[in-house]
Amino acid sequence: MFGGEGALAADEREFARVKALLARTIADAPAGDAKPPRRVMRPLKDAVAPAEMPVDFATMRQRYTKCQLAMETQIVPLRRRLRSTLADRSPSAAKLAELDTVMEQVVGAQERALLAGVAGRLEARFDQLRGASTEAASPAGPWLERFHHEMRGLLLAELDLRLQPCEGLLQACRQSLIRS
Repeated sequence: MFGGEGALAADEREFARVKALLARTIADAPAGDAKPPRRVMRPLKDAVAPAEMPVDFATMRQRYTKCQLAMETQIVPLRRRLRSTLADRSPSAAKLAELDTVMEQVVGAQERALLAGVAGRLEARFDQLRGASTEAASPAGPWLERFHHEMRGLLLAELDLRLQPCEGLLQACRQSLIRS
């Protein structure tokens, strides 16, 4: 058996780091990235301020997809790392790690396809909320805040779903330490 408690502790820290990073990414997603610093400018004489840009779903879809990509790029290597740690524990643990590899290949493609379709369903909700709002023409309002809240909720649920295999691998690593 390689690693032991030190390797498990490192894997648990990495899991917590990835989860926290992705949760921060999701928290910031609906409203976009931090606003760029504003330049102080003198107004031009007789200049007319441009109307605020209306909110469209294309921006929201881009932010949602960005979060999905962040999840993919952070969770896939974490899962590989956890499988490697588990495989080093014992022959039976190595079989479990192998099974997880197969499950990722078999279920992963279908899961990715289903998750990719969430953005389309989210667009219908965006249109529904905007259409029901009396402030729909404005770029901000209660309807948009509600949409942001729902979008965050969907992304957090997706994060939980994507992290389930990693949590299972961590649990298997913990169990292998107890048995040894």
